[in-house]
Amino acid sequence: MSKELTREEMIDALVDYHIHDITSGELIGELEFLSDVLRGNDWIPYNFQTIEEIKATYQELIGDDNK
Repeated sequence: MSKELTREEMIDALVDYHIHDITSGELIGELEFLSDVLRGNDWIPYNFQTIEEIKATYQELIGDDNK
């Protein structure tokens, strides 16, 4: 049985996910994402998101595979 990830563990996993995509050449969509983050366009940093928003993003991008 796997434990539920904490808020910080999910944020760490999401940050790692984006860093991996940006540095591994998986740039389709990531450059636009990075631009939005740096410009503050329609994106809230993970540290300012609610736990529900973080969980939804985690499920969308990473899923249950890394629990």
